[in-house]
Amino acid sequence: MIHRYRKLAFTLIELLVVIAIIAILIGLLLPAVQKVREAANRASCSNNLHQVAIAAHNYESANMRLPPGLVMSINAVNVNPQYVYPTPGYAGPYTGCLVFLLPYLEQQATYDLIPRDMFDPNTTEGAWGYNTPPFDFQKGPGYTWPGGINGTGYPIWSTTKIKSLVCPSDDPYDYKTAGVIDAYWTEQGSIWIDYLWNPPLEIDPIGLTNYIGCAGAKGDAVDDSALMQKYAGVFLKNGRARISDIKDGTSNTLLFGETLAGAEYGARDFALTWAGSGCMPTSYELVDNKNNPSPQWYNFSSKHPGIVQFAMGDGSVRRITKVGARNLGSPRWYAFMGASGKRDGDVVDESQLTTN
Repeated sequence: MIHRYRKLAFTLIELLVVIAIIAILIGLLLPAVQKVREAANRASCSNNLHQVAIAAHNYESANMRLPPGLVMSINAVNVNPQYVYPTPGYAGPYTGCLVFLLPYLEQQATYDLIPRDMFDPNTTEGAWGYNTPPFDFQKGPGYTWPGGINGTGYPIWSTTKIKSLVCPSDDPYDYKTAGVIDAYWTEQGSIWIDYLWNPPLEIDPIGLTNYIGCAGAKGDAVDDSALMQKYAGVFLKNGRARISDIKDGTSNTLLFGETLAGAEYGARDFALTWAGSGCMPTSYELVDNKNNPSPQWYNFSSKHPGIVQFAMGDGSVRRITKVGARNLGSPRWYAFMGASGKRDGDVVDESQLTTN
């Protein structure tokens, strides 16, 4: 008897059908995987904000006040004054509110490297990003700024990269067409920033963040309208607010929020250092428009689809919906301002914060 053996194999058509089926399954599965990943990132970011808020409460318990939005001294002197705003009182030290919270965020070692004068509103210390002797980073306590772009170096303590201060949905270290912001604060109705110019290879070691204190509509706004003054927030330049100053209720008042410190769509211009993260206004809303306008350096913003997360005064975290554009005077705008002011007396329409 003759036995015939046939070699089993796929035909080309069968192979193409299998590949097509696999491609379809991947196409169906990928959005679900992305949603799961974003949900995990959003939860991690929420926990980061919660920890920052709890750190602020612990700081207040130990010091009988919350940290200032940013430290600025009339006595500050820079070794290279040509790189900062020339008016007296704007030379530094630019110490942001997150710096005060480092011991309560398990960053005591970094905190111990910071000179105590950097926390003093009467200090003679200049801007932290401009006054470090330009030592070789392998031999001395500061990093050299190649080419002398900021006239000096920046301190070793500012280079600590703190995972809990970065939103996992974003990568602030993947930036930037302009540079990194070493000081951000709101004062007398205006936003002030100082930034260290790109190229990135010269500033990549600096530690960055996605979180910043809430200044209310326009901070103290003493030179602005009575409307803007009404919605002053918790964190102000050289502020000394206490939890008890939040008369609208801690669960109703914004403490910290997310920021990209640059455009959400297209090329990113800025990233924010945790060392200079001070206080951001809310009057420019949470715009979310892929055409115009898109989030800028003056908006609270995030990579989360449709929402920006905020830590409230009681430590809870709230998701507030992004809007298509800033709409000054709308019910939504007033609700957002009411949530950002610490003692405006408004009853906030919560439905305006969770829908467009």
